[in-house]
Amino acid sequence: MFKLNLKEEDILMKITVMKQVSNKDAAINFVSNLVTGAGGDVAYKVNLIVTKDSLYLEHVGHASLGYAEETREVDHIPFKDLKEFSVTTKDENEEVKIVTANKEFNLFRDNSKDDNLVLTMAKVVEDLK
Repeated sequence: MFKLNLKEEDILMKITVMKQVSNKDAAINFVSNLVTGAGGDVAYKVNLIVTKDSLYLEHVGHASLGYAEETREVDHIPFKDLKEFSVTTKDENEEVKIVTANKEFNLFRDNSKDDNLVLTMAKVVEDLK
């Protein structure tokens, strides 16, 4: 799997968000588990990590044996390539939209504690860009 090699002092802010899992994603995961005989899940948990010059999206899933968390994929987005990092509030969720030239990510975070962490991260990103 992937390993994100960042030192603690390089990380300015890190929060965990979720991505919506579509019925198609769940069905593909189910069929692949049947075919391969391996258990696994859809990587729906995403760690947003801000450094002084980049945003990282660390997609986290669970290992088929022992169910330990493992990094499935890492998206590295230099701030110069970041076209949009916007946050909206809907009910008790913060919805974040991240857009680059090639990809778009739509993620959400439970904001029932009203701490607005994604909104705070958006301000940090804007200040660093």
